[in-house]
Amino acid sequence: MRLKGAPMDDRGFLVLGGAGLVGIQVAHRIAAELQPERLVIVSRRERTVAGAVEELQTRWPHVDVVGEGGVGFRRDDDRRRSRADLLADPACREGVFEDLLGPFAAAYGRSRLAGLLERYRPDVVVDAVN
Repeated sequence: MRLKGAPMDDRGFLVLGGAGLVGIQVAHRIAAELQPERLVIVSRRERTVAGAVEELQTRWPHVDVVGEGGVGFRRDDDRRRSRADLLADPACREGVFEDLLGPFAAAYGRSRLAGLLERYRPDVVVDAVN
């Protein structure tokens, strides 16, 4: 939270879990008090993300609100697959081990979160995943 009178130069925020119970409240506070140029909401369920984006844009029309659905802590290609589906697929299970134990640069390049950071280049990332 910003101290009164303290300058706020950060203009882009990315909120992980931003459509959840805690995340949406954090997003509202960011929009109200910090008045960012862009607020990116990342959350698992795409329908919930769409509702959060609509709610935030309606209340804070001066903020460019962007929504990104899908799990942020998986490979980008697997962001919409269910956990059960991933566990049932031997190639996906192998990919998880490869990302955890293999070369960092390769895992980073496949990461959904890394892709979001590269695409939006936020000044601040807030983890509101609960």
